[in-house]
Amino acid sequence: MGIRFETGGVSLRVTERAHYALRMMTVLARHYPSRELVNLRVIAEEERLPHPFLEQLSMPLRHAGLVHSVRGVKGGYILARDPSEISLYDIVVATDGPIAPVDCLAPQYVEGSCPMDSHCVTAGVWGDLQLAIIAFLQSKSLDLIAESTPIRRTPLGTIALVPDTQVNAS
Repeated sequence: MGIRFETGGVSLRVTERAHYALRMMTVLARHYPSRELVNLRVIAEEERLPHPFLEQLSMPLRHAGLVHSVRGVKGGYILARDPSEISLYDIVVATDGPIAPVDCLAPQYVEGSCPMDSHCVTAGVWGDLQLAIIAFLQSKSLDLIAESTPIRRTPLGTIALVPDTQVNAS
């Protein structure tokens, strides 16, 4: 259901699938100007991601029309369209499905399956959150993400830019 709000000590957490897919797509975006096919092993090495997991992610990205693949020794992956035309929303929905912070906002929800359907006071709040998340994800295009400066989060959640000398060393 979209960004699966996983637990594990953190609320409202983006899934590993969506996170890894975005990292995979940023590599493809950086190679897009040269129209170069990129092998999943190269992406796995560059992003330090498990190759088998990238193979799993490639299928929903292909089915969503976000990437093309070419088989063979010189095969690999390339974006299906310009990175400026692919949003973070496209990637998340391709890998995880629709965005739904609570079950009753999911497309497959069956009306009446919650006893609070007719008088839920929190549904509006979750609906607002859903719309805000969708709007945010749609506002972030892959080209801007791929070109952005790496950041490091501090323990309190503030952002610190990573100095250029550390970008390639990390």
